Amino acid sequence: MPAAPAAGRSRWGGRAPHGRSAGPAGDAVELAQRVRTEPRHPGLFDVFLDVRNAAAAILDHTTLADVLRRDRRLRTRRGARKAVPA
Repeated sequence: MPAAPAAGRSRWGGRAPHGRSAGPAGDAVELAQRVRTEPRHPGLFDVFLDVRNAAAAILDHTTLADVLRRDRRLRTRRGARKAVPA
């Protein structure tokens, strides 16, 4: 996991830019409610909640600079692979 950003650096929030949940299953509150009340598959919604929380934790500790570094590294690797003769 990337290190937490230094003081003053901005982080990406765990919410979509428009302020609503980005997932089809709902936000954390809705997922927790479905874990408690879903009659058929509460375990599935519990897994969705775990995945949502893990993704939010990663985004909370990832800065835009982290994403740009990763992007640059991946593009460099992709370019190096293309240069290798088949």
